[in-house]
Amino acid sequence: MRIVYVASDQRVPGRTGGSVHVLEVARGLAARGHEVHVVVHREAGLPVEGARDGIIWHRVAWRPDHRIGSSASGPAPPSSASSLPSARTR
Repeated sequence: MRIVYVASDQRVPGRTGGSVHVLEVARGLAARGHEVHVVVHREAGLPVEGARDGIIWHRVAWRPDHRIGSSASGPAPPSSASSLPSARTR
C-alpha cells in the first residue's frame, strides 16, 4: 500500500512527542512493507527530500512557523500533495 503521512508542523528528527510519534509510525509502516511518504516541517541542514530506512521524506516550508492548535494558527497551508512524485505501478 502507498501511504502519505502529513505532519507538516512536526520537525523530524526531533525530541518532542509528536516528532518521535511520526518517526516511529512511519518506521512501523515501512517495516510492514508499505511505501511510506512523510511530509514534515523543513529543517535547516536537512535535505528537502530524501529516503532513509525505507521512508521517503518530504520537508516543506510551514507558515506560520508554529504548531497547529494555536488560536493564531491562521489559514491552512497550501496542499503539498502535488509536489509528491507520481506513484509507481507495482
